[in-house]
Amino acid sequence: MREIAEFAQRMADKVLSRRTVVKFCATPHHIGAASYGPSGELIFNKLRLGTDWFERGITDDVVRLLIHEFGHEYSGDHLSAEYHGALCRIGARLFVLARHGEL
Repeated sequence: MREIAEFAQRMADKVLSRRTVVKFCATPHHIGAASYGPSGELIFNKLRLGTDWFERGITDDVVRLLIHEFGHEYSGDHLSAEYHGALCRIGARLFVLARHGEL
């Protein structure tokens, strides 16, 4: 879990240019696998994601979830043009960072 939390914080710092607080919960009341909002708080739901998800380390699934959640920095509406644009910008920025070994 620590590896994923640290990666999420690095990603937010480099892609969103902001500090992010990472928290974990294990409750069926928390909607979805994770949540993020413009307050800068990222919450992973261990109950929904499962232990194996964290034990596999940084995978495509982790990066995909973080792109999705960090898109909410710009819009809470999954169907909005702002959210779509944010996902595209985040993905492009991740590519450039990875290409230059900066992530």
